[in-house]
Amino acid sequence: MEARLHKADTEITACELHRDGLKRDKATFMNFLDRLARALNMDEISHDLGVELHTESLLMRAEQLARLESEKLVDKTAMVYQLQRRVRNLREQLQRKELHLDLLRRKLSLQEDTTKAKCLLQQERDEANVRVKKLVKQVDRLQLQLAEAKSQIRELNSQLAEAADYKITALERGRKIEDLQKRLIESEALRTKYNRKVQLLKDQVRTTGETIEQERTINEHSIQLLRDELARIKETLGEVQRREAQLQSFKHSIAKILGAPMPMPDYELISRLQKLVDAHHDFTLVSRRYDDPALRLTARSPTLGSRGARTPDRSLRYEDSGYADVAADISDDVDDDMFKTRTGRL
Repeated sequence: MEARLHKADTEITACELHRDGLKRDKATFMNFLDRLARALNMDEISHDLGVELHTESLLMRAEQLARLESEKLVDKTAMVYQLQRRVRNLREQLQRKELHLDLLRRKLSLQEDTTKAKCLLQQERDEANVRVKKLVKQVDRLQLQLAEAKSQIRELNSQLAEAADYKITALERGRKIEDLQKRLIESEALRTKYNRKVQLLKDQVRTTGETIEQERTINEHSIQLLRDELARIKETLGEVQRREAQLQSFKHSIAKILGAPMPMPDYELISRLQKLVDAHHDFTLVSRRYDDPALRLTARSPTLGSRGARTPDRSLRYEDSGYADVAADISDDVDDDMFKTRTGRL
C-alpha cells in the first residue's frame, strides 16, 4: 500500500508538473496570439472570440493579406517599369543639361580667370607703386635713423668713457666701503666691549649706590642717635647751669651773711665760714658750761678742758673751689646717661 501511495504521489506530482508546463505553454501561446493579432490589427476582434475562432480568424486574415500582397506586387511591377522609363528619360535630359552647364561653367571660369588675372596685375602694379613709395619713405626714415644711430653711437662712446670713469670711481668707492665696513666691524666690537664695560660700571655704581645708601641710612641713624644724645646732654647742661646758678646764689647769700666783699676766692670764703662755725661752736660750748654745773667742773680742770676742747686748725687751707663735688656729681650723671643710652641702642 505504501508503495502504491508513494507511486500515486509521484504520479500526482508528475501530473501537476505536466499541467504547470501546459499552463505555461498555453500562456506563451496566448501571448503569441495576442501579439500576432496586434500585428494584424485584429486585437479588438480577438477579445470577443474564443481560442479556436481566434486562430481561424488569424489564418483567414493571413490568407487575405497574402492575396493583397500578391496583387500589390503585380501592380507595383508595372508602375516600377513605367517609373524606370521616366527615370531614364529624366537622366538623359539631366545629362544633357549638365553638359550644357559644364560648358557654361568653363566659359565663366575662363572669363573669371582673365578678369582675375587683370585684377591681379592691376593690384600687383598698385602694390608695386605703393611698395616703391614705402621703400622711398623707408630709405628716408633709415637715413634719419642712421644719422640718429651715429649720434647715439657717439653718445654711447661718451657714455662708455663716463661709465669707465664711473667704474673706476665705483671700484674706489667699493674699496672705501670695504674699509668702512671693516671700521664698522671694529667699531661694533669696540661698542660691545665698551657696552660690557659700561654694564660693569653700572653694576659697580649700583653696588656703590646701595652701599652708600646703606651707609647713609646707618649715618642717619647714628646722627639721630647723636642728636638724641646731644638733646640729653643739653638737658643735663641746663640742669648743671641751674645748679651752678643755685650755687652762685648760695655763695652770694653766704658772702652777704659773712659781710665779705665780692668777688672773693672760694677758699677764703670757706675759711671764713669755717672760722665762723668754729666760733659758733666755741660759743655754744661756753654757754653750755655756764648753764650746766657739770660742765663747769670739767671746764675748771685743765686736763679735761684741754682734752675735751677742740682747737680748730687755723693753718688748714681749702684748695677746693666749692664746686668740685657738684662737678664730679654732674660728670658722673652724664657718664651714667651716656652708658644707659648706648646700652639701650645695643
